[in-house]
Amino acid sequence: MHRPISPKPIGKGFSLVEMAIILVIMSLMVAALLPRIVSGTKRDVMAEAKRMVRSARNEVLGYAKANGCALPPAAWFSAQAAHRWGRLGAVAYLSGNRTLTLVNGTNQTAAFLIVSNGTDQTNDTDYSANPTDLRPVHDDIVDFATPAFVQSLCP
Repeated sequence: MHRPISPKPIGKGFSLVEMAIILVIMSLMVAALLPRIVSGTKRDVMAEAKRMVRSARNEVLGYAKANGCALPPAAWFSAQAAHRWGRLGAVAYLSGNRTLTLVNGTNQTAAFLIVSNGTDQTNDTDYSANPTDLRPVHDDIVDFATPAFVQSLCP
């Protein structure tokens, strides 16, 4: 006996309108979350760069402590930077007492500076200038130690 083939039942699956609505809702969710993901990534990059600059500062202080408070030469720092802090981008080490104007407007003397270009990979401040004004808004990462702090490391 032959049974007649019946057409597929209607009403199973999604219609074109339902699919379009789902795509619109998903697009709105992605548009709402994307800025948070991007800003979170930028914060993570800055936090890692700050940790690396602090590590470079501690290396310089360790050198000074081991060498009778003498700061390392630029060649030593360049060799360290090449394999330890290369992910930081351009890292600069400037030794010699220099006056810094801090964000709060006070002046501070620094025995040395460790400078990273930040996320945009450009120097936003002229760090070779003395005094150096750190007040302009920028994404450069700067760390330093005062001469008194460096001297306190040595007996």
